[in-house]
Amino acid sequence: MIRILCSLAAVLLWTTACGGSEEATRGGYSALCSVNDDCSDGLECANGVCTGGPCTGNAECADFSAKSICRNRCFDSCSDTGTCQRLNGSLKCILHEATLGTCRVF
Repeated sequence: MIRILCSLAAVLLWTTACGGSEEATRGGYSALCSVNDDCSDGLECANGVCTGGPCTGNAECADFSAKSICRNRCFDSCSDTGTCQRLNGSLKCILHEATLGTCRVF
């Protein structure tokens, strides 16, 4: 009888502990998104990735990532698509200059 009660208590404890929350985890900087609600607080969805609001210079982007540059908003910089695909396979490098671009969804 004690064995059955202990087993029942263990099952009850396991199901309660694994219940979790139904709220989805929101993406951080450079995470893929389709709407602003996909991104963590303080970030917004632009060009398919979570980023900060509008910026006017690279210094404003340093808080997000050491590789972040300002192109109207802060995005991770790149020189080729391989750099972006290491972050996420759905990203590619969109060049803004001959060898400098930003990682965006393609």
